[in-house]
This record gives sequence, structure tokens and C-alpha cells, in this order.
Amino acid sequence: MGYYRLKESCVLRGWEKLPWAVVRRSWNTVGFLSREEFDALSLCNGKCDCDLKIVPERTKELIRMAVEKEIVEPCSYGEGLTPDQEYRKYQNRFIRIAHWSITGKCNYKCRHCYMSAPEAKYGELSHETIMDIIGQLEECGVMSVTLTGGEPLIRKDWWEIVDALLDRHIYIQTIYSNGALVNEALLQGLSQRGIKPEFNMSYDGDEGWHDWLRGIPGAGEAVLKAFDLCYEMGFPTGAELCIHQGNKHLLRQSICTLAKHHCSHLKTNPVSETELWERLGGDYSISMEETLETYLEYIPAYFEDGRPLSLMLGGFFSCNGKDSYG
Repeated sequence: MGYYRLKESCVLRGWEKLPWAVVRRSWNTVGFLSREEFDALSLCNGKCDCDLKIVPERTKELIRMAVEKEIVEPCSYGEGLTPDQEYRKYQNRFIRIAHWSITGKCNYKCRHCYMSAPEAKYGELSHETIMDIIGQLEECGVMSVTLTGGEPLIRKDWWEIVDALLDRHIYIQTIYSNGALVNEALLQGLSQRGIKPEFNMSYDGDEGWHDWLRGIPGAGEAVLKAFDLCYEMGFPTGAELCIHQGNKHLLRQSICTLAKHHCSHLKTNPVSETELWERLGGDYSISMEETLETYLEYIPAYFEDGRPLSLMLGGFFSCNGKDSYG
């Protein structure tokens, strides 16, 4: 007898315009299906004998292919699907990921903050509202989120937010943080929940320029320690660097510093011309032409240094680092 079921890590889903898909839990990777493939997987529920003559040969072939791809597995009769594995179609278009600011508050005083987070201009959503939004994300079939702020780690209900997302099978892909609150207890808590999201942390240059831009003495040392700790505990990291007149000459040195502290990729941009920046740092503004000149001067050094990390220089240049894959 030929009974099959979806592997425990796989569920069937669909959205408007994209009605058939298999989702692999944990990372919530989505594979869209043809109607023919979906119909074949729908028979893999532990109740249908897929060896019966009434089952078309093409369907049997698709089931064998699904076994090879580790989407389904042989089983005994009655080993059915869990409620989460059953097909569910969401009444909206497909949304793979939501970039979510969970607070407007911050423990730093960045000179260029577009949210004016040091003054908590926008405050933060109540716990009840946050929980309601998580429910809405689940109802729309959102697969993943990135969490930012402000500084997301300052929320008192941080772990309740994390647990609510995971309970609804919403994967936390990236946490954007200044690194000050990235510690062993935080990383252990995430590891114990079975996730290791990337920590994307700003680093705005050597020789004190990071402290200057972030408004906190010791901020540079703290974030480099956070990069090291993430590496030691198996968490991926990335960084963003704001270029201005004060730190542009340190681009090569700063990138080498990040690579030394195990940062895998970096994106740079000229500092944002926000209202706060005009008051606190406008004299260091850099034009797009000057930014491009800085990039062009640096690119040969990037290759001379052996492509120390994956790099995106604004919209001008992109290259995988020597240790990147894909």
C-alpha cells in the first residue's frame, strides 16, 4: 500500500494570484506549485493509497519527486496531517516579509535619526496593539519579519513579541539594533527558541566617528563587541555605514575593522539629510558626487584587501566577499 504524508516541516498554503505553495517551516521558505503538483501533494495526507490504479502515473511520478525533495514521506495509513499542515488560502496577495518598527524609542542619540528617536517623537505602540498586529500578520500569511525601531531591544515586552511571532509561525529574519543590548542572555534566549536571526548593526567608522554620529561615548567599542559575541554564538551579522565628510577617508580602514570582527556584509550610504541632521551635523554633509568619488577611490583597495566582506556601496557597486556563497 502506498500511503504518504507531508513531512512535519512542510505545510500547504496559497494566496490570491498564487494559490498553490508548499512552505517549509523554521525558515518559512516558500515554493510555489503548479496545480498538477499541488493536487499530487494533496493526496499525501496519510489516508489516500497512491498506488491505486485510479491514480494517474503522472501523479505518482510527482509524488516520487516530492519524496526526493524531502517534501513528503511514506507513512502508515492514518498518519494524517497536523492542523497547521492542512491547506490554507489567504484572502490577499502574497507578502513574504514585513519590515516592522516596533518602537519609536531608542537608547542612543543619533545625529541623523529620521524618527527623532532620542526624544521618542513617535513613542511606541501599546502591547495590545502589537499583539493585534501580529495576529493580522498571521491572518495575511506573512512568512517573516525584520524588527527595527528606534531600538527594538528596549521594549519591555520583547520576549512576548518574539514568542507571539513564533507561535504563529512567523520567522524573525533580521533584528536591526545599535548593539548596546546585544548580550549573551539575549542570544541564548533566541537560540533556545530555535532561531538565529541576523543582527544588522550600524558601524560608522573608526577613530571615534561612530561614537560621534551615535551620540554615545563607547558606542563603537560596544557594537564591535556585539559583532564578536554574535560570531561566537553562531548568529549571522551585517552592518550599515553612513558616510559623511568626517569619516569618508576612513572607509577602507573601517571596512577592514568590520571584517576583523566577523561582519559578513556591509551596505553604505551618505548620511540622511534629516531635520535632526541639519541641526546637529549638517556641516559634515556629503554630496552624491563626493560620495561617488569616495567609492571610486576605494573600490581598488577592496580587491587589494581580498574582498574582506560582501559589500554594497549605495546603488553604485556590489560584490560578494571572499567567504560568501551564492
